[in-house]
Amino acid sequence: MAKGNHVAAIIPEPFTVLGQRLKPLTLGHCFWLEKLDCNPVKNLLDLITAVVICCDDYDNFEATTKAPLFNVKMRIWQWRLSRLWKKNDNAFKHSVKVFGQYIEENTKGPDTFESKGGSTIGAPWLYHLKVALQSKLGYSRSEVLALPMIEALWDYYTFGEMEGGIDLVSEKDREMHKIAQENHDRLSKLARETFPNLN
Repeated sequence: MAKGNHVAAIIPEPFTVLGQRLKPLTLGHCFWLEKLDCNPVKNLLDLITAVVICCDDYDNFEATTKAPLFNVKMRIWQWRLSRLWKKNDNAFKHSVKVFGQYIEENTKGPDTFESKGGSTIGAPWLYHLKVALQSKLGYSRSEVLALPMIEALWDYYTFGEMEGGIDLVSEKDREMHKIAQENHDRLSKLARETFPNLN
């Protein structure tokens, strides 16, 4: 993970898809996206549904769907976009790409070293994360569902590091890796120049 991404856990970058500014992706949003099977986005309806979920607080989505004329508004939006995108298929692909970047950026936890002999979990990952944050860090159900995913991941992995279960990759580790890679490249080049007949 790039330097400074711990800051993105608290202040994530904004994204706009289909003219709607998306809220920071929360654990609650992820559960809605999973429930409605619209991540990854496969078609226009998936994209519209995903945007409606993510452009508001996760706990408002159900109320939004019950609003008068919601289904009519969704159909009109879908019809207008499908007509527009018949002329330009790249616009749909671009919107799907931006939504995918939104998901990717908001679900990047810190880099960790490979764990040795870690046990596998049987629970779905989102549920495991929810329960761990509630039981180990004292979040309430509503707090954990409203927590931005990237912050939830950083909290989860940082707690794991504090407990000694995992090691996070530090800036010093990244710098040492960069130096080692530069030395390796320099020595490989020197070896090729000195012994050109060796593979």
